[in-house]
Amino acid sequence: MAVRNESDIIEQTLTHLVSQGITLAILDSSTDDSFEICRRIVGGAGRVVRQLTDSFQWKTVLRKLYEMALEMNPEWVLLTGADEFLESPYPNLALKDAIESEAEKGYNLIQFNNFEFWPTRDDDTSENDVRKRIRYYSWQDDFQFRCWRVRPDIKMFAGHYPLFDNPGPVRVSPTKFVIRHYKIRSYEHGVRKVFDDRLPRFDGIERKEGWHVQYNNFKRDIEYFVKDSRSLTKYEEDGR
Repeated sequence: MAVRNESDIIEQTLTHLVSQGITLAILDSSTDDSFEICRRIVGGAGRVVRQLTDSFQWKTVLRKLYEMALEMNPEWVLLTGADEFLESPYPNLALKDAIESEAEKGYNLIQFNNFEFWPTRDDDTSENDVRKRIRYYSWQDDFQFRCWRVRPDIKMFAGHYPLFDNPGPVRVSPTKFVIRHYKIRSYEHGVRKVFDDRLPRFDGIERKEGWHVQYNNFKRDIEYFVKDSRSLTKYEEDGR
């Protein structure tokens, strides 16, 4: 997990992952208190490294994160964001147990459905838990192969799919896991994140290569950050 100024949500995402049996490797570049929160929650059960930089070079971050993860000698690795909740598709299985279930079936790569949750005027602003406060989402995409069995021919992760060197058989599980993504949590948060903390820091070379395009068309108007709930789907806690 790469972390950059996510202090309002990071405790919730980390606590979720720990409860799901996931050991964490975190690379933090925050100027808020995200780093202290990460160290407190992860403790000695994982690794938290601080690396302050002037720009955001995603390839360098991914390379460092993968090196950190491999130092723990894992059988499986997954990539998650500080504003994401990765979930098992099986109501009775935690994320770690669900991954092990796919491994027993012979699969070595797991695909995710990416659900983007957006603030609306119907949110319960008195609720601190972001999953209870922000309840409306859109399905974004499923080109999210975020979890894979470690093997020597995987050199790095490109953000959505592992990079193979002379790959052996790739067996993708037909069961898609779940990403609940909360990249924008309010209008104020969105403006600060997009215009102060992301766009000015994205690496220029990577942008020319087609990376970091998610905020290209954003303006400071509220409709770019707070959506009409009628255009979204309300999330129900029914396991579906």
